[in-house]
Parts: sequence; structure tokens; C-alpha cells
Amino acid sequence: MNFQVRKTVLLTGAGFTHNFGGFLATKMWERIFNFQEIRNYPSLVQLLKDDDDFDYESAYHQVMYGEFSPEEQRAFTN
Repeated sequence: MNFQVRKTVLLTGAGFTHNFGGFLATKMWERIFNFQEIRNYPSLVQLLKDDDDFDYESAYHQVMYGEFSPEEQRAFTN
């Protein structure tokens, strides 16, 4: 088969990927929150606890562009 690479990108949300084994936002938050590497950093645990709407994208942005150490950023990315 020959595939042609295009510059078009289709962005889908959790509702779409959930049908194929993906996670809804609350489940994604739960998986991140319970990840052992996250649990090693109280500041990350507190950030996720303070997030009332389980918005892990917002938490990710805060970690990457806020006052978090490179180690905390790496843990959140992992």
C-alpha cells in the first residue's frame, strides 16, 4: 500500500476516542492522579485536587508553564 502524507489534521475529543478504548476526561484525570510518579510530588497532587472540573489539559498547562520544577514537569508528562 502507498500512503500519502498530508498536512491536514483531524482533532477529536474524548467522546470520539472513548468508542475505541480511549478515556473520558474524568477517567483520564483519575489515571493521572493515581499514577505513582505523580503521587511522589505533593504539589502535583494538590494541583489535581484543586481542579474542580477534572480539566487535566488545564492542569498540564499550569505544570508546563507555571512554577513547577523540571522533575515535576517530567512526572506530569510521563
